[in-house]
Amino acid sequence: MKLFKILPITLMVLCLYSSAFAQNTDLPGPTANIVALPVGSLVIAMDNTNQAAPGYFNLRAYGLAVTLMWANKRLRWVIKATKLKDGIDFTVLSERLYPSAVATSSKDYKAGPLVIFPADTAGVGAIINTFNSSLATNQKVNVYRTTAAVNVDIRYDLIGGKPKAAIMDDGGKATIHVGYMTAALIPTTAYSIRTTPAGFFTNCVTFVSEPHNSATIGDPVLNEIIDSIRLFVQRDGGNFLAECAAIRPYENSVNARFHYSLGVMDQNRSITPANNVYPNPDLSMSQFEGQFDMDDGGSLTNWSRVPGGMFNNNVHIGVKENNATKDTIGYSTSKMDSTRKGGLVTYLGNHQFASNSQIGVNGIRVYLNAFLTPARYPTCPPSGPLAVKFTDFKAKKINNNLVQLTWITGSEINSKDFIVERSSNGSNYYQIGKVQATGNSSVSTSYSLNDNSPVKGRNFYRIVEVDISGNRSFSPTAYININDGGVIKLEVYPNPASSIITINTGNSSSFTNTVQVFDYAGREVSSIIYNGNSTNMNISKLNAGNYIIKVTDSNGEFTQSKLTVTRGF
Repeated sequence: MKLFKILPITLMVLCLYSSAFAQNTDLPGPTANIVALPVGSLVIAMDNTNQAAPGYFNLRAYGLAVTLMWANKRLRWVIKATKLKDGIDFTVLSERLYPSAVATSSKDYKAGPLVIFPADTAGVGAIINTFNSSLATNQKVNVYRTTAAVNVDIRYDLIGGKPKAAIMDDGGKATIHVGYMTAALIPTTAYSIRTTPAGFFTNCVTFVSEPHNSATIGDPVLNEIIDSIRLFVQRDGGNFLAECAAIRPYENSVNARFHYSLGVMDQNRSITPANNVYPNPDLSMSQFEGQFDMDDGGSLTNWSRVPGGMFNNNVHIGVKENNATKDTIGYSTSKMDSTRKGGLVTYLGNHQFASNSQIGVNGIRVYLNAFLTPARYPTCPPSGPLAVKFTDFKAKKINNNLVQLTWITGSEINSKDFIVERSSNGSNYYQIGKVQATGNSSVSTSYSLNDNSPVKGRNFYRIVEVDISGNRSFSPTAYININDGGVIKLEVYPNPASSIITINTGNSSSFTNTVQVFDYAGREVSSIIYNGNSTNMNISKLNAGNYIIKVTDSNGEFTQSKLTVTRGF
């Protein structure tokens, strides 16, 4: 065969091989990534045998791992593809090196051990000793050193990663997730408590968690929170976890539903842990040894999707009941974009897990595994400290042709310009203006710019700061709704009502309006379409209770209100 014929075939084979080797890390059927682990590698054991506290797994292994990552040490997370529940990730001759020496023996490592190659161990020993020095003997983290080579399946190379969490306190229960972090000795620099969902990307947050939220479905404040979380997950590639009652607002709000097309139904069934099945034991959330308790307390311990609902966003189940006629789930994860890193949304049942029992520790491990799983941006920004600290960013609609944007910086380091960007979908942004920055400042500085041509519907805004070296940092996102025609001003009366209600809106009589009524589980129970700005609606067939009534006009603008249906005795 001549050379000119061989070359194209060779290139084609190489391209096919390269395409096939694109590693799937976060979804069922993960791609194996077999790498030789050299002699002298360190292993942070993550199984119940090699990392035992008094009778259960030592959560402080996570704290040590995050401490090392924040010290810029390179860790790799080993998870064997296709392994069964509680299966072995790898077996190798190894000696315990920390907190004290124990002679070489064959060790079975399970539940996602973390490894450090010999080339990356400089300075690691001092960090381990410092971390362990303040702990009681039975609390110290065991770290082993391999005395033979072995092939391992590297799921995640955590190089450059500094996991950082924002724990939401909008439901008043942030102490639950702070308790998980404290039990694991996660350094306090790696998490903070937030009351509003702003500045995640700017502050290098990779993971947001919400332990509780009892807000009313359709509440405007809740809708803004949901929009912010969606942007954080979809646009920025951050990871998000909602636990217990916090699952409902995200899954039953029609503008969220990260897992299911019709939302979720509470089951709260009493399920014996021995009757659990784990469909994806080789994915990161399920890296724990032993059982998970799907009935450990709280207002939402386990759930199922609403009948007829479809799975959204590559959702996959972590644990469910072993029952052919039931669809009862204890934790699950979705991935908003299967082609890119991060963007994971995890739902976790139960109110709070105990840190002093093995089954409770396993619940906490699901949370910490979600925290440790890499987001799309491992460092933020790659060049180091942010040049600008944004303390405020607001968008104010003056009229349908003018939006006033104002922002304040608390400090600036070598800042050059502020680029103002707008998006109609929260993903694709375009520059609409530029403002020169102060440069260097340690005091608050105010800026403003007007958008004289906002688009109809939603306008998302962000500020991109560019420093003198070309590095960029981002403000929180703001958005404004622009109506073409009158603003919808929803009036529903009588309210409460039992039979006929009147619906008035303030928009043009030429508009077509869609009225939808949702129950508090997010299910649509009634709807009508009408032209103009007023109509009547029959609600006599609805059960007594509270509902959300939503009106959407032909431009896509909508508003909603609470409706109470009563029944006579």
